[in-house]
Amino acid sequence: ASATPLPGVPPTDQGRGLLAVDAAFDLLADSAGARQNADVRYEVAVPSRSPGGPGAPPGRGIYLRELAETSAPAEVAVSVAPRFQNDALVAAQAKADFRRNVVLESTAPWVTVGEKLVLTHAGKALTVKVDPTQACAVGRGPATAQVVGRDADADPGAPPLFVVPVTVVRPSPPEETVAFPAQTFEAGA
Repeated sequence: ASATPLPGVPPTDQGRGLLAVDAAFDLLADSAGARQNADVRYEVAVPSRSPGGPGAPPGRGIYLRELAETSAPAEVAVSVAPRFQNDALVAAQAKADFRRNVVLESTAPWVTVGEKLVLTHAGKALTVKVDPTQACAVGRGPATAQVVGRDADADPGAPPLFVVPVTVVRPSPPEETVAFPAQTFEAGA
């Protein structure tokens, strides 16, 4: 809403684009006081996409790049949880009363998600279906999309509550097997 995408530059190279300071200030001024629970941020987690393996923090988006995972449609679990600023100081009743009606939308036809979600303080899981075979051809990519969560009760122009980035890169399958002859390595040789 307050960044300008650069023409001809893929989203994977530029993120949201160049910051438009005037637009960012206007958006902040227009939404001051109008946004409910401005002290809440939304944490997106994709446990199955943890970059460091078991025990590591979950991924923050969906990134499919292996041959096996880009050969057929996949369903990926995503969790979204509200996080209050100064969480320890927020009254238990305020947390219990928290409820946000969220409208979900996908920015690409090869990514599908449910239409609505009711988000409480405990968070909520949703399933995102990604069809890499429709995203791009084999050996091509990256193809990018987003799952956008918007407050159903907010103005249509309001910024999203959260975004789940989706990236697909479809590798080319190996054309032949490469064999290396047995080699011996010796120190100092």
